[in-house]
Amino acid sequence: LNTLPVFALRLEQPGEEAISLTAKLSEGVPTGAWEFVSNRREPGSWLIYPGHDSTLTFRPTLWIIPGETPATTPLTNALSIEDRQYRAEELDRVIGNMSEDFLDPCWEDLKRLGGHLGHLPLAPLDLWRRFVHSPTGMAALALRLSNLPAGFLRRFPLEQPFVWELVSIN
Repeated sequence: LNTLPVFALRLEQPGEEAISLTAKLSEGVPTGAWEFVSNRREPGSWLIYPGHDSTLTFRPTLWIIPGETPATTPLTNALSIEDRQYRAEELDRVIGNMSEDFLDPCWEDLKRLGGHLGHLPLAPLDLWRRFVHSPTGMAALALRLSNLPAGFLRRFPLEQPFVWELVSIN
């Protein structure tokens, strides 16, 4: 457990590198816990997740630290919202705007998030769940982000209630 790579990524800053968390030890023996001291972290939505090459996986955890966040795009602003319902509404609005504008700066943030988190299951991050609710958003995702990790888009129908055949491309 001591060598298990566990990371924390602040979703509002997808361009930053994820922080490697330190395993807690008790008398030199790993306890199965990692240090994430929230009062020493900047406010925002932090995703704690296993590393890409981890031999032991666990469900990623979203840890929200209240406070003013330095969101730079509408997407990172939506990801910083604490209230689940309001967050979902804002993500839906942002996804709708992104699907209409392939030059929207949110696409760069999404590409970075996919690079950091593309190896994880889709269910824990509400961003991917909100994309599934938008056929135009999914079509835009498929067309705009062809450089996501291999097999990423093929995982949507396997891990989410989604069928590619229902997406029309005009």
